[in-house]
Amino acid sequence: MIRTFSDRKHINATLMRKVEDCNEVFFHFTEVMAVTMLNLHGPPGGSSYAGAAASSYSRQGGGEQVQYSHLPPLERAIYRFFVENPAPGDGYHVRQIMKAVKDLVAIEARNSDVDESTFFAAAIDSLTVDGVLYSTSDESHFALVD
Repeated sequence: MIRTFSDRKHINATLMRKVEDCNEVFFHFTEVMAVTMLNLHGPPGGSSYAGAAASSYSRQGGGEQVQYSHLPPLERAIYRFFVENPAPGDGYHVRQIMKAVKDLVAIEARNSDVDESTFFAAAIDSLTVDGVLYSTSDESHFALVD
């Protein structure tokens, strides 16, 4: 993860391991391209992509856990997204999460005079630091701890 502290950027590697097979590197690049194409154009055949299109902000969540009721609205919406949409094996990409809560991000960022990506990144970082989310395969994929 790239973090900022005292106006200086730092890189925080959350997972490092030795490459056992050189095909792992090529597989990673291929997977990145596939996910990018999926996020940009949707799945082959034009069907809707439920993971990216679902908006937890517009839903009325009934079973939200009381222990997370203190969270700010955006962080609570991100948490609700993960509760209502169980993450696949390597978690959700930040773009998928952002699409699900984009309306709330826009409102909250406008109210705080901060650009949307910075505001969203701060919410994800806060949830990660608080132990609600964790990064899975890389710094762009997250899953719910619970």
